[in-house]
Amino acid sequence: MGLTNQAKMKSIHSPKACDEILKNKNFEVLSMVDFLNVMTEGTSNDFYYLKLFTGTNLFLTNGEEHLSAKKKLKLFFTPSVIDSIFPHIKQIVRRCIDELPANSEIDLLEKFIIKVSSYSIYQALGLSKKYHDKYLPYMNILLKALSLSQPLKLKDYYELERTIDKLFHLIEKDLLENQSSSPGDMNFYTFSRNKEMFSREKTIAHIIFLLGAGISNQFTMANMFLNLFNMGKEKRELFLKNNSSFEVVDKLLYFSGGVETIYRRITTEELAEKFEMSVGDLTAIELAKANKEVAGKCPFSTTVKSPSNLNFAFGKGIHRCIGDYYSCLILEEVLTYFFKVFPNSRQLSNHDEPFYTTSENRKLFVLLN
Repeated sequence: MGLTNQAKMKSIHSPKACDEILKNKNFEVLSMVDFLNVMTEGTSNDFYYLKLFTGTNLFLTNGEEHLSAKKKLKLFFTPSVIDSIFPHIKQIVRRCIDELPANSEIDLLEKFIIKVSSYSIYQALGLSKKYHDKYLPYMNILLKALSLSQPLKLKDYYELERTIDKLFHLIEKDLLENQSSSPGDMNFYTFSRNKEMFSREKTIAHIIFLLGAGISNQFTMANMFLNLFNMGKEKRELFLKNNSSFEVVDKLLYFSGGVETIYRRITTEELAEKFEMSVGDLTAIELAKANKEVAGKCPFSTTVKSPSNLNFAFGKGIHRCIGDYYSCLILEEVLTYFFKVFPNSRQLSNHDEPFYTTSENRKLFVLLN
């Protein structure tokens, strides 16, 4: 398990149990800083930016600290605000698709999915794509650590500190340049500063978190393409024709979430007894498996509408993703416009394994047609 080898861990994939755990505030998310303090006996002052980032990150905070930040962030992620900035994002999506070379073989992940996921979130946050080649490797380091897929040693925390330090100052530079060139644009940075939501440092820390969330949307998008290609042309056309763009994304989410597993820690004796564990033990919530079990009761087809309230793709409870509406709008636009421009495209590679945040060096070769 990623952060610690001390606590026992139990895998959970029953939809009912996953739903209960995610909605129960007495199951805590894991804090990197807690384990860092154990490693350093709370004496190290070498991790200023890591502690600033983790202390504001919705993915890594609990209780009032989490709820207070989320309440402010949700002011931006309302449908009305997202709808107001979406025309600019829609232009980015269509431009990325229009620039793809017709009748050619490409790695769709590298040439399109990563770019459109990144460029869209840059626009939404107030960043520019000119630093894309710098943002991406930094964010890959950060996302790999946050996935908890490998045990973190003290040297890994030092690498994270350096990475977040570089990200912080690069974003600070980018915001200054971008706001000077486009002072009237509505985006998260201008919105949060106008509302005086956070201090300057915390605003940038939140931008790093949201940047990671937006870029990681690539895994969900890749899985949706994978599922649509695997349908075959005739079934795919029927599916896209018989469902609205919202229904297409809603159904695909049962098979396309980019996060395979998340972790929660038991904090009460009552819960420990119920799950036959001990206080401090960990539950590994297998979102992908839970979603597939739910989908078995709501078959993925061209006609049956899936109830989105059962879906685990964006999590549940207080830690449900605040950017779900934003993500769905982008996914709807990408899939609708892509298959309008390239209706006969097909997958060339034989790999059917889903894409997750822990995936490395994956390719999605397709023929654009």
